[in-house]
Amino acid sequence: MVTPTPQELGFDASSESQMEGDELWVVFLQTTKNEVERMLRSSGSAMGMNIAYSSVFAAVVAAFAVPRYTNLSSHSSRMDTAITALWILAIVYSLLSALLGMMVLDWLAKAQGSDVLPKLQTIERYAQRKLTVYSVLKRYRLDCIGSLILGFMHLAVCLFFLGLCFDLYPRNRFVFVIVAAHAGTASVVYLISSAIPLLYSQWPYSSPLTYVLRVFFWGFLTLVACILLSCIFIVLAVSKWIRERSIRIRDLDPRLLTGYLDDPANSARVLKAIIVGIVRGRSSKEIKRDIDDVLAPARGTRFISGHRLQFLLDRLRAVLLKTPANLRYAARCLLNLELEGVCDFFIHMRSDRKSMKSVAKACAPDVESIRAAEGIIRLLQMIISAENVPDSLIQARTNQAARWRYMSPIVSSFPLLAARVGELSQQALKQNDVSLHVAVASLRWTLIVAMSRVETLPNTPPSNAMACIRALLNALDDAEGLRLERLTSSDHNMQELLHPGSPDPRVEIASRNAFTLLLAIRQCRWKSNIWHKPDAHYIPKDWPGMWDWSKFLPETDGTNAPSTTLTEFLKRDRLGELLSEGSETSAAGLPRLDPVALIALRDVAKLTSIPDTASSAVWESLNEQTPQAGPSSEGSLRLNVDVDESGPLLPGSFNRLASEDNLYSA
Repeated sequence: MVTPTPQELGFDASSESQMEGDELWVVFLQTTKNEVERMLRSSGSAMGMNIAYSSVFAAVVAAFAVPRYTNLSSHSSRMDTAITALWILAIVYSLLSALLGMMVLDWLAKAQGSDVLPKLQTIERYAQRKLTVYSVLKRYRLDCIGSLILGFMHLAVCLFFLGLCFDLYPRNRFVFVIVAAHAGTASVVYLISSAIPLLYSQWPYSSPLTYVLRVFFWGFLTLVACILLSCIFIVLAVSKWIRERSIRIRDLDPRLLTGYLDDPANSARVLKAIIVGIVRGRSSKEIKRDIDDVLAPARGTRFISGHRLQFLLDRLRAVLLKTPANLRYAARCLLNLELEGVCDFFIHMRSDRKSMKSVAKACAPDVESIRAAEGIIRLLQMIISAENVPDSLIQARTNQAARWRYMSPIVSSFPLLAARVGELSQQALKQNDVSLHVAVASLRWTLIVAMSRVETLPNTPPSNAMACIRALLNALDDAEGLRLERLTSSDHNMQELLHPGSPDPRVEIASRNAFTLLLAIRQCRWKSNIWHKPDAHYIPKDWPGMWDWSKFLPETDGTNAPSTTLTEFLKRDRLGELLSEGSETSAAGLPRLDPVALIALRDVAKLTSIPDTASSAVWESLNEQTPQAGPSSEGSLRLNVDVDESGPLLPGSFNRLASEDNLYSA
């Protein structure tokens, strides 16, 4: 079956960055339209039948209640009064059920009326809006609100039978026993079927009473958790008294229990974070951060996570995994590892052989566009870095081997892919587009962090995880356009760095990775700000970012001489004079460099013997030692190096830059 294009469906043409996802959204709209229509139609039919049944039931109960109501007086017996009250309440609840049923029919009609195609809108924007509407319908169970309405009818029936038993007891004991036995048996079966879902989630039968029992059940568990937490506080307070002879009475305040019980829904999540943090020995700051994460408001709807992601995967998992373009688009634009459920999705994908074969197909070297190449790089980065608590335990037990179990097809085909990405990266730099270079630098940093997780034991062969990481890093460095620039004169080539038995290569790779990205950013004239946070959304939130490499990795003394590339980079536009702290505000005439770039520049320069207090005179002397061309027509100096006016960033070469006013952002 041929999938129609968005233009054939009446949508505007998507932008270049969104075009890969058009097929995914077309399939999503086709899949969910019938499902939602069927849900709305069945819910409407159920509400219609409920209205009819409640009306008939109210009339039947009224036939029993009216004679007693007409004879009701202040002198009536307690039994007659109770029976009349039960039957009148049955009539009230049946009428409420009919009223709520009509309200639900109105809500369903409004939901059906929201499917009108808007004008002048791309398919992604429209599909994202429909995804939000459909997931909200699913999350707030508009299709299941009929259970609440039926609950009123169930209550009305129970009240009627209870009043009937009370009415039959003084009249005829035999009839009373028969009716009470059948009503009691039905009530026991009803209660059991309502309670089983609390203990067995796969039980297919439930009732409106199940929701009520669930509230009390989880409320009781929350109370137990509060008591357990109070006991932990008492134990900690006593131990502190034994050690320090001091205690804070407020830690033992029982009002903490009432505070948690005021909001059981949020308290259950908060208590879990607190108890887990205490058991694991986390600091108070870490526990507070976990609580803030639990109570943090939902992010924007640009990224798909949580219930929206699950809703999408339940319907489009096969389409997503079997189509390389959809995988690339989802990784680049829709998924965020910092949000709920996204890491779980990539971990499940990484642990499934068939899914990884689909990823290997997406990593084929026949990539045609810069955005597609960026999507592949981001997809690999998210697969490698995704982790949660259970997965971390498995990785620690297997020395990260489980993370790379099914990565062999990707690793074997990666050199060809890297070569193609290098070609596209050069094309992107010609267009002043640094996004692909940022993605590659971020992937390389992810591999460095993954390398840090692998334990290397002496006199043992390298693990499969380390072999895969080395293969990917070597493939990236072998690709023209992705090769790391030298930072110092004593830097090694990648083969020497990654050879088993060589010293720890992480600092050199990370520093050269940051420096290479700075070169690319400068060649693109410091445009855009996507390089400020190159790893945002593509690594878990507790991972260090690429620009934080100097804080994450061991410190190294800067005793090596700077490379020619670094020296030329610092001499251009007097960037070397910005290495000392406060120099950006102390001297006049210095270029204004973006704060992120300035910190990154100082971090890489610390690994060299360049003094961080170099004055303008020092850099002037360095300039005099280097042959220079005459002033250009724009009034800026031209370095005597190989310059490709429009070409990509090449080793040891720089593009001619425009005037200084256009180079730097404040």
